[in-house]
Amino acid sequence: MATAPLPPTPPAPEGPIPPAHAPPAGEWLFGRYRLVPASRSLHSGERRMELDPRALAVLECLLRQADSVVPRAHLIAEAWPGAEAVFDSAVSKVMRRLRVALGDPHGNVLQTIYGEGYRLALPATLLPPMPAPAAHRPPGLRNGAAHGQATSRDGVPAPSASTSTLHLVPDPGKDDAGIPRHGPRAAWRVWLPWTIAALASLLAGCLAWLLYRAGVG
Repeated sequence: MATAPLPPTPPAPEGPIPPAHAPPAGEWLFGRYRLVPASRSLHSGERRMELDPRALAVLECLLRQADSVVPRAHLIAEAWPGAEAVFDSAVSKVMRRLRVALGDPHGNVLQTIYGEGYRLALPATLLPPMPAPAAHRPPGLRNGAAHGQATSRDGVPAPSASTSTLHLVPDPGKDDAGIPRHGPRAAWRVWLPWTIAALASLLAGCLAWLLYRAGVG
């Protein structure tokens, strides 16, 4: 029994689809529009449109050269890579789809420069990607434990072997009672024995003189 032949695969419309490539990181801002290449989404206020790969390739090419005339041949090379021949009608269809997505039926934003190409009449800015959020600390690490220091159950750093111990070193400028060895009080302590000895000698001399006077009289 003969097998019925499979129907021929219809050719891809408007030539080959642009190959998948890594979308640029970040988002495009131009006028009141925002393009997110990673999701192929075009935003205008609360309005969101999803672009097909070819329309996205054309719009990205225009964004990279915003406010400048981009030749039709350059757009074809970007959006129809490897195509042998691309008709002007194919390019015009993509432009119509983009104008519908932009809400620009009269071509004020996406302008046609007859005989030259197309121009996106808005300045464009590629915003860098948002930084990734910092990783959260593990739940078991708090305070000093995040830096390799052990903590108690109350979160108070616990003593470790590497913690230095405070030792009291006697001050050479003070005595055992904490009184400075130098100063008025220290000088009085030094001169007290000499003062007592001098007074004792003076008293002994006076007593000897009195005894001598009494013997003479």
